Amino acid sequence: MAGQDYLDDLPEVVLDSRLEAIFGLDGQRAYTVHPEYTDLRAPSNHERWFLKRRLGSGGGGRVDLEIKESESPNGPPQLRAVKKVEISPNERVYKLHQRELVAIFKFSQPKYANLFVKSYGWFTSERYIHISMEYLELGDLQHYLSDGGKCPKHRLPEPEVHDISVQVLSALNAMHSVGFSHRDLKPANILIKSQPPQEWRVKLADFGISKRGGEVTESTDIRGTKNFMAPELLVEGSDKPEVLYSFAIDMWCFGQTIHRAMTGHNPFDSVLAIAKYWEGNAEFPTTALQSVSASEPMINFLRSLMMADPTKRFTAKSGLSDTWVLMDFSQSNLVGDSNPSSKESMPQATPAVGTGLDQDTANEATASWTDVLPARTSTSETETSTQSHVTDGENSASWTEALGYSASSYSGITAQTKKPITKDKVSDETPYGISYQALGQEIWGNSIKYPASERVACRQQYRDVNAKLESLGAEHPATISSLHALRLLLSNMGLNKPASSVLRETLKLEKKVLGGEAAQTLQTKRTLATTLEILEEYDECEDLYRELVAIDKQNGRINEPAAIQTLQSLGLLLYERSKFEESSTVYEQCAVILREKNGQEDKLLETLENLIRSFNMAGVLTKANTISREYISRHKNHVKRADEKILAITYLLASNLEKLDRYYEAEIAFGDARTILRMLPNGRNHSLSPPILWSLGKVLYSQKKYLASELAMKEAIQLLPKPTGPDSLQSLQARSFLALVLHNQAKDDEAVLIKEEVVWETARIFGSSARQT
Repeated sequence: MAGQDYLDDLPEVVLDSRLEAIFGLDGQRAYTVHPEYTDLRAPSNHERWFLKRRLGSGGGGRVDLEIKESESPNGPPQLRAVKKVEISPNERVYKLHQRELVAIFKFSQPKYANLFVKSYGWFTSERYIHISMEYLELGDLQHYLSDGGKCPKHRLPEPEVHDISVQVLSALNAMHSVGFSHRDLKPANILIKSQPPQEWRVKLADFGISKRGGEVTESTDIRGTKNFMAPELLVEGSDKPEVLYSFAIDMWCFGQTIHRAMTGHNPFDSVLAIAKYWEGNAEFPTTALQSVSASEPMINFLRSLMMADPTKRFTAKSGLSDTWVLMDFSQSNLVGDSNPSSKESMPQATPAVGTGLDQDTANEATASWTDVLPARTSTSETETSTQSHVTDGENSASWTEALGYSASSYSGITAQTKKPITKDKVSDETPYGISYQALGQEIWGNSIKYPASERVACRQQYRDVNAKLESLGAEHPATISSLHALRLLLSNMGLNKPASSVLRETLKLEKKVLGGEAAQTLQTKRTLATTLEILEEYDECEDLYRELVAIDKQNGRINEPAAIQTLQSLGLLLYERSKFEESSTVYEQCAVILREKNGQEDKLLETLENLIRSFNMAGVLTKANTISREYISRHKNHVKRADEKILAITYLLASNLEKLDRYYEAEIAFGDARTILRMLPNGRNHSLSPPILWSLGKVLYSQKKYLASELAMKEAIQLLPKPTGPDSLQSLQARSFLALVLHNQAKDDEAVLIKEEVVWETARIFGSSARQT
């Protein structure tokens, strides 16, 4: 089918986005020109875009990075991503391409700019359709989670998962509200605009198999990624077209994506497990979530997204009103949210009414905070400001406006009693830098997140601190004890920013009263460091950890449990900040201490694992290998069973030995990894099975053990997916290497057949003139 035929039956918004294109060569550099015409005589401008590098594959096509030729050599480069999809005469594939264009340009409108990757236009060549798109250099969420440098645990803390989830859910709601479903939602299709240490900003991408509501699709057209498919697509007997691409499938995939980001794993380890759940013979799995301390609201949210019955799952719209989605993990006042789109897409927290609290308790909680919150406009000690009833859409004054906040920011919060706001003896700012106004607004604005009992307890503790400050003074032990109780309440409520303020001031008092090296002072400093790490204030946190380690060494307490924990925390922080050499030094110190202690084998194994990764990232492979062997030996004696950790360390050891050209040792290590795989449930289908077998084949070949290499490579190829698209390069490379192994055994007939097959498949997938071919 010619490129021009792709213009048939397309909406005007897509036709208007078509670019003229001229293809050429500048030496050996291919380029594309998009001429702009001012009249019928000549083009007024020529934009030349040169291929910079291949980015990868996705949604049935390959993606290239292109750079625009610049007239100013000192100006910033202009980059774009170009998806290249082979034109097919197949009617079904043709319709898929049409649907992709419609979805891409529908969601490239300005109002969707914060939710979806934008497209700049599309053009065709004789064999391909090209889609020009916004380039996000940080890549996708899947690569971020897989990157041991950026994400050592291959999972994210719940507040970060929440940030990403709210944005993706908003994008799904935008799609579903206009009748589109995505159909291939997964971490690889969530592109990153910004990431820690900045705030998370993501966009949804790849509409290669998206579908508009009302379109009937053949039941054989089951597309998507198998690990993220809903059970109704995987289980035999669910082949009705109206079921295949319902919005409920997107919600299941959304749940899978959240679970993967939170735990590092999919909730179900096999299709059989999904089938049991779908048939009602198994409960929704929560063990992995509980192991990473996921909150109960999060677990309930995931359970609602992944109901076995598609008709009972959350919709995108109902999901936006869920308790977990409405929770605020920012540890800061909700007012001042720097992302305007988030306020449009996220419903505000609901009032106490309807949350399960009785009315008297709700009113008591309201009164608790209004009693201690002074009105901004007050000029005397007893001046009052009358509250007004506030509902959605009303602009009347309220207690939130009396504090200087906009009523529209908290629409939906209804004052149940007309209670005056009086200025109490507690000032807006205590000597400890705690803002009563901001904290009161934070807690009442999240009435679902903070139960009335916690709100009242926190208010009472504030009053207790204030009373002791006035009657006993700041340095009295009872005052310091009251501050600790206040900090504990704040921390338990997740209010880490004000908790850190309390800790800083408590630490000053304890240094003055008890001394800088007293046990209580050091414990407060450790708690402050931990709190700062949660708040991602890493510079100050690192300084505190270093101070604590120095004091513990000086006082001979470095062997005590608290000091060991500080060493481990410092090592992890340095690792996460890419200070790998310093991290390895800290973990070495910790390992020396733990080796001399009895009953600390679990902590020692954890420390050795972190030390191995630190050495590896620092490029000190010889030391990494030495510690890897110690880890493997200790793991066998202590754990006495195969698990994912021993597999990962053994594979890492084998790979490092291969890099050092120590092929015989690498062969033994890869063989050990293969043995561990056989001992794991479903080990043959483990993601490490193909790379372990392939690597084993290569080290055997390097030792001229050709027959053994041939057997290993053939087994690896059996486990790799058949070459069907641009993501099949690994499979093609494995087959090409097998041909080389056969050639070295004089099995040229078989080698030639395999090589011809590889060349043919490569040309079919990448094009006859492609570099791979």
